[in-house]
Amino acid sequence: MLRSRFFLKLFLGFAAAIVLATVLVQTFVTRFIESHALADIESGLRAEALLIADLAAPWLADSAGAEAAAGPRGSARAWAPASR
Repeated sequence: MLRSRFFLKLFLGFAAAIVLATVLVQTFVTRFIESHALADIESGLRAEALLIADLAAPWLADSAGAEAAAGPRGSARAWAPASR
């Protein structure tokens, strides 16, 4: 009986240590992967934005000029429905 109690305590101690280590590793690895994935997505989006900046510049300049001619953004004329 003494042996079985000893082995039970030993087994439970190792099981608790394994569960604790698993939870800690899972927590840190999840945070690490998430932060690196977000950084990778951000760098990819920045690279794509730099690549298309020259192509989009003429259209953005035209739309900025049209918005300036229409008046301030908060004006009622800018939000009024189109007349028929």
